[in-house]
Amino acid sequence: MMNELINIQTLSSELGVSTRTLRHYEDVGLLTSVRPPDKQQRYYSEDAIERIAQIRILRKLEIPIKDIISIYQNAETTNIIEVFTQKITSIDESIATLTELRTIVEDFRQELLARGISSVSDLPALLDITAEHKPVVNRMEQLETVNEKRKRELVIRYVDMRPIRVLSNYLKGSNRAKAFCHKKNWDEKWNKEYDRITGSKFIEHYGDYFEGHSDAGHILHKRLPDDCINDSPYEDYMLGGLFIVETTSNDPTGYDPGELWIAMEAWLNQCEYLELDRTRDPVYGCPTDGSMPGVGAMWDLFIPVKRKL
Repeated sequence: MMNELINIQTLSSELGVSTRTLRHYEDVGLLTSVRPPDKQQRYYSEDAIERIAQIRILRKLEIPIKDIISIYQNAETTNIIEVFTQKITSIDESIATLTELRTIVEDFRQELLARGISSVSDLPALLDITAEHKPVVNRMEQLETVNEKRKRELVIRYVDMRPIRVLSNYLKGSNRAKAFCHKKNWDEKWNKEYDRITGSKFIEHYGDYFEGHSDAGHILHKRLPDDCINDSPYEDYMLGGLFIVETTSNDPTGYDPGELWIAMEAWLNQCEYLELDRTRDPVYGCPTDGSMPGVGAMWDLFIPVKRKL
């Protein structure tokens, strides 16, 4: 039987699909895997591998995951045709939006040429252009509309995180009302305390480091060994539970962290079966694209939720 199955790591390597993507396909019901009694990894059958190949084609055609789910849930040919018809409509709308954006950019280019603006030092003049020329002001308003149209749809994931022990930068005894944070040295003291109580320097891995904001300030979390004795000034606790998750994007059509929070909160307000869990902090998981933290890095935003009664 084992000869007919392939493990997740090998499949990921052979197909060039991340293990995270394969797990996500399972989470949304597109794939199934098996776990032989003597194995720790997930294994996939030939049928599952064929399904992955089909999904990859659909994704290359930019068919949304929700529509792919619909295709497999409804075997009727009319449903597949409808999905592709909707995609063509979406492409037509994108073409129209990009055409509009091109016109706006061209108007700005002509204004820059007319004013002789050709270097970075001249760029502040853009503000003068928008202040003096009503047509350009109108174009700025149109640009906001165009950018909003181009925003990609949210791809909400559900994560039921198994509780992990973390060292936070909440001060002990503050009931999480105050988070100690030295912005100038980027929490050098907190980092040193972590290294001291664990006896080793922290190496960042996805799922081991989180940060975020609360009324108490800037919140940091690093995974702690379960047997670690925490005699530092900082509180440790179990981080976990049910979250909705999306990824910030460095793509122009993506969401920056602030926009993403607003979009996810709006999505949650429309959700019939989930609501915000205000007893836990929203957090950002460390970069999902392998980059270092900072500008351009893609982070996962975890918003704590609970099921509505």
